[in-house]
Amino acid sequence: MNKIDILNNKINNIEKVDNKLEYITEIKTEIDNETNKIEKLIETISTIKPKKHKKYNDMTLDELGIIFEEENDIKKKIKIYEHISYILELTKSQLFI
Repeated sequence: MNKIDILNNKINNIEKVDNKLEYITEIKTEIDNETNKIEKLIETISTIKPKKHKKYNDMTLDELGIIFEEENDIKKKIKIYEHISYILELTKSQLFI
């Protein structure tokens, strides 16, 4: 069950809880925490720049694309994307110089 489903279940169960104010405060805190995580992630993604990563040096664009699609960890996906961007920028500069 993902975080949104968990929060939705908690919201739906408010009527069943004795101490509603405390329960709602907990839910609001969780929602605020998730919102902060999402905002940080959006900021990280929006500031991605081409970067060379040694781990992916010997891989082709096709291989990088495959592992990008298969990867579930967002931080690893960002690193793969940075390396793909690095390769594309390098190729572009070599072609047009």
